[in-house]
Amino acid sequence: SQKYKKKRLGQKQESVTLEYYSNGFMYHGPLFFGTNQQEFDVVYDTGSDWVVIDGKSCKNCEGNFYDPSQSTTAKNLGNPVSVRAYGSAILYGTEWTDKVCLKTMQACIDDFEYF
Repeated sequence: SQKYKKKRLGQKQESVTLEYYSNGFMYHGPLFFGTNQQEFDVVYDTGSDWVVIDGKSCKNCEGNFYDPSQSTTAKNLGNPVSVRAYGSAILYGTEWTDKVCLKTMQACIDDFEYF
């Protein structure tokens, strides 16, 4: 695949980026999680109704890690491990809700569910 801009996902960035691949385009940019606004570069996947971010207990992940203990509004939804299939990938993780914003403390959803 060919990219217009090379950047590892998970690193901080300030704007939305459009990348071109031979099989299509990908939009990615920042989302801010929790009361302490932990920043993540995520793929804006318009074909999915859930968000996946790297947790601090992930052993194979790179980039920033979400730490729910740093947010006063983080809530574990009670499932020890949840499994999600996404294309050919199988993801294992924990479901949470917390405040999620498109910009630092702007355009926020207070009880957003993610994985």
